[in-house]
Amino acid sequence: MTTYTPAVLLGRALPEGLLGPVSAMRNRSPTVAGSSSSDLEKRGCWSRVDALVSGLRACAGEGRALENPTPPVVVMGVAGSGKTVVGSALAKALGVAFVEGDDLHPPENVAKMARGEPLTDEDRAGWLDSVGRAIAGNMRRNGGAVAACSALKRRYRDQLRSLNPGLVFIHLEISPDTARQRVASREGHFMPQSLVASQFATLEPARAEELVLSVDGLLPVEEQVSVAVDFLRKKAAEHVP
Repeated sequence: MTTYTPAVLLGRALPEGLLGPVSAMRNRSPTVAGSSSSDLEKRGCWSRVDALVSGLRACAGEGRALENPTPPVVVMGVAGSGKTVVGSALAKALGVAFVEGDDLHPPENVAKMARGEPLTDEDRAGWLDSVGRAIAGNMRRNGGAVAACSALKRRYRDQLRSLNPGLVFIHLEISPDTARQRVASREGHFMPQSLVASQFATLEPARAEELVLSVDGLLPVEEQVSVAVDFLRKKAAEHVP
């Protein structure tokens, strides 16, 4: 496997202050896709993502000018696709803030899903606005953001994009069987396995004009991160004058 160095690929040097602390992310103990932070440690995932971060720190120390800022990113997909684990690892590799979309659901949405009732477009509208504003706020304050958000419909992606021009989506693709298995194995999450079918029914494929990269959600986390970073590098290079 090719290991990419994000700071080099994106053509930028990141200030040390933008490099997210490893401990803060590990303490969050993400459980998406049935993987806890300790599970990732056992599989060596964090050590390989740490290698990417080390490359960022080395480049930041070289004092090059800040160029081609990282575009805002949403890691999207159905329940169980791994949005939190991959999104937080990608944010860490890029040295930007991570936004957990699940944390921004209003209590009534959480209660509805916990009862096994799928959300409607109306239910999601305010939540998507909160996610979009959280991304925009981090872009203004810190110069970058990666969010985990299902973003299943094109109109949902359009709503997020309206608040964040240039928004890039990384779509983690998995099968319905894999989603059901992963959701069933999660502990302490409000989304029941019974809602997996409705997630796939709601999912709409990306249009040609959308900035969406599809990634195999069964790849190791560090490989998914490397693929995403390479895609972001190419998109950043397209805007170099």
